[in-house]
Amino acid sequence: MDPQRFDGMLMEILQDRKTIAGFLDAIFGFLSRNTDFYYEQKNKDDKIGFPSGMKEQIVMKVLQKFDPKYRYVTDSMEVSPAITEVEVTTTEELPMQTDSEIKEASGSKSEIPKDSNKKELFSTNEFHNGARFDSYCWSQTSTEIELHICLPEGIKSSKHIGIQIEPNHIKVISKLDPGSVPLFDGVLSAKCKHNDALWTISEGKLQITLDKMKEAWWDRLVDGEPAIDVSKIDCTKYMDELPPDSQAAIEKLRWEQQQKEAGIPTEAERNNLQRLREAWDAEGSPFKGQPFDPSMVKFN
Repeated sequence: MDPQRFDGMLMEILQDRKTIAGFLDAIFGFLSRNTDFYYEQKNKDDKIGFPSGMKEQIVMKVLQKFDPKYRYVTDSMEVSPAITEVEVTTTEELPMQTDSEIKEASGSKSEIPKDSNKKELFSTNEFHNGARFDSYCWSQTSTEIELHICLPEGIKSSKHIGIQIEPNHIKVISKLDPGSVPLFDGVLSAKCKHNDALWTISEGKLQITLDKMKEAWWDRLVDGEPAIDVSKIDCTKYMDELPPDSQAAIEKLRWEQQQKEAGIPTEAERNNLQRLREAWDAEGSPFKGQPFDPSMVKFN
């Protein structure tokens, strides 16, 4: 996507609103009036809107995407300062695997915070289209992976952990206990764009967001994990995940529908009317010499 395509339009909004707050007010007002951004899905069968907490994650991800201090340098175990992020919990429960089962299946080792309530470690959207285990979970869209890892109680900031992200490998260690097993160590089942990885620490969990190298559905996060049934994945795509041309086409259709509901002719109807007016008195026209009356012609 070429950002310069939109700079002119956005600059007009900024100049009109004068301030960043006013600019953002215009943007989110547009989302409220013309999209399902603020519609919260009531159940998993809803085809519009977002699961609870998802829109906040989308905004946070885009916010971090253009902030240099959150970008990861792959040849170092040093990481950027973390941010605080709001999390949404749920009472929905799914069967969980034990640490021994995870270790045996994938070789990924993690330390669980002591006295933690396993039923409340992860919210439903954190393992949407993915899987949940005792110490970590992951979710996915067709283009993105989100990994959530539980952290020991002593880890409170970025200075306490080291993260190594490669195209097909993720490793997280505790700097407070260098001799301990990694908090997470797994070989990814497919490649990711490691240079664009983003991460945050919030409420005792580390969240890592990765863009997939190729658009596809993964049946597991790391090698050795039990495979999920990809045929049961929710393949619904949100507006921001569609190509720019598709988003523009959808917005045009929505705008035309609003015009139609308001009794205002759409662009296609105006074009048809103009062509009819030009042809009304043309040589050979059956309407030549008659008063212009569009109701006499039916358009397909």
